[in-house]
Amino acid sequence: GNIVASYEPETVDNYSVGLKSTLLEGTLRLNAEFFYNDYQDKQLSTIEITPDGQLRSTSAHVGKVTSSGGEVEIIWVTPMEGLMASLNVGYLDSKIEKYLQAVAGQGVIDVSDNRALGFAPRWTAQARLAYDFDLADRGSVLVAVDVAYRDQIFTDSPVDTTNAFRMNALSDSLTTWNAQMAFTSRDAKWRVALEGKNLSDEREQVNTFVVSNFMTAGYLRGRTWALSLGYKY
Repeated sequence: GNIVASYEPETVDNYSVGLKSTLLEGTLRLNAEFFYNDYQDKQLSTIEITPDGQLRSTSAHVGKVTSSGGEVEIIWVTPMEGLMASLNVGYLDSKIEKYLQAVAGQGVIDVSDNRALGFAPRWTAQARLAYDFDLADRGSVLVAVDVAYRDQIFTDSPVDTTNAFRMNALSDSLTTWNAQMAFTSRDAKWRVALEGKNLSDEREQVNTFVVSNFMTAGYLRGRTWALSLGYKY
């Protein structure tokens, strides 16, 4: 079985400022948040093989990590009845400031200049357009489409950027589209929906697992369609 080593806690100083507002007679909502995080004794996990052949998960205290960024959300109830649009944009700047590691022949040194955090895209964005309308006296129909973008990321963390093998954990930027059409009966008991996900059939990797000199990767599920029928009683 897996062996999990114990480790000391990490600490973080968090600073944030935000804004929530409603404009245009309640038809426009604007929310924003900006933050700065300063981690001390940041924990980053690695998987290694012990001499007796077992897997061990260890968490190293890299020393110091900082992250800063912000997020802006806009929700608009358009003048067209039943039509709603939303947009969310995020920015993140994460950096390993200090990473002390034992290196053969050099002792314990700071390798932060060639270490990068994973799962930390610099830019992310999501947009959605939804139209909800009545279908005579039978019920309502929702038609929606959304798109999501994320910048390139490492799908492991931390990554030695001087190691060509470890750099295989770099995943390119990704844009995915989803769509939905759903009918709900007037008494809200019946619901029929047709949904499509990842309509552009993107196949970027979303996570990697490294043990010694072996790497496996998980990929985004390809284009999928689903038809569902629901009844409430």
